[in-house]
Amino acid sequence: MINTREFLLNKKYYSVFFWGLIIIRSFFNYVLPLTDKTEARYAEIARIMSETGNWIIPHIDYGVKFLAKPPLSIWSSAISIYFFGENVFFVRLPYLLLAVFTSLFLGKYNYKSSYYLPGIILLCLPEFYLHSGVVSTDLFLCCSIALTMLSFWELMQESTKHYWGYIFFLGLVLGFLSKGPIVILLTIPPILFWSIFTKNLKKAIGLIPWIKGSLLFLIVGLPWFFIAEINSPGF
Repeated sequence: MINTREFLLNKKYYSVFFWGLIIIRSFFNYVLPLTDKTEARYAEIARIMSETGNWIIPHIDYGVKFLAKPPLSIWSSAISIYFFGENVFFVRLPYLLLAVFTSLFLGKYNYKSSYYLPGIILLCLPEFYLHSGVVSTDLFLCCSIALTMLSFWELMQESTKHYWGYIFFLGLVLGFLSKGPIVILLTIPPILFWSIFTKNLKKAIGLIPWIKGSLLFLIVGLPWFFIAEINSPGF
């Protein structure tokens, strides 16, 4: 038998613990019904989108438009429903996969311990673990913030790769399509304060690809808003 101390000190068990958490979450994603009002609402919006084939304007009921939030998270559930069916597990599947991606992405920043340790810590946060099995916009926003903040961190390192500058803008636009401009409020001010406090403001301004990155943001982020306005004047 493996005691708790041996488990915590032996890094090879971290992967077992990490994937064990994912399996447990997957099980509950399968057996628990859509009980939360918000989750049920977004799941129904995705189901109607998949059924009607209207991928532009989300509908909360037949003939009733839902324009409160951008559609990225709704698209993900609708695509999953389209390919795999209406089972609650598949409605929630994009959020579980996104939680795995975010957890493993953080692993590359843990140089002294197990690759899985940051993900284990993240999955042990009740709110994050809950939302890895909830149909909502929050996990997409969380992932986009992580992508933006960590790509900026990579960009500021010595011998950095220039593509991190474009990933920085990609994170922003994904957050914009997930929950709107709040992603900018949650990322740019902390980055700005850190740059000023560490006297890296000039370096940050010089490294961020403002023109090409802004074009990427506009090319990816704006088309849906224009098409939505055409399909729903006054949107």
